[in-house]
Amino acid sequence: MTTEHPIDVPTLTQQLRKAMRHGVRATRLATHAPHLVDLLTPSHTGSPDDRAIAAEQIIRDATEPLGPNVGAAMRIMLGLEPGTWHTGIEDRRKRAAKRIGITPGAFRRPRREGTYLHDIAWEIWQQRRKAA
Repeated sequence: MTTEHPIDVPTLTQQLRKAMRHGVRATRLATHAPHLVDLLTPSHTGSPDDRAIAAEQIIRDATEPLGPNVGAAMRIMLGLEPGTWHTGIEDRRKRAAKRIGITPGAFRRPRREGTYLHDIAWEIWQQRRKAA
């Protein structure tokens, strides 16, 4: 079902945080985060799987402006990088922290992980505004 949902940065950030536990590959979004798929693909038609694929791409694209290190770290956290698809969140956090040269504990702090998720949500929100 593709109903129009209002989209805002705090809601997107919250939904990304929830989805992060399982990862945001299309298969995981379809299973564990259908509300996020609805938020990201309100005007898309097609099957739920097609919409989950589109949602994954939207998230991937939103990590690019974070730059090569932070963007890659967040793709690791979100389970988008090869080799991270079936790993637990703590292992992904270790890999992401290593990518930017900090400890996993420092990475997990809100000013890092939380800020980066917020930045991804902001980018998605901006792209949606441009398309409207």
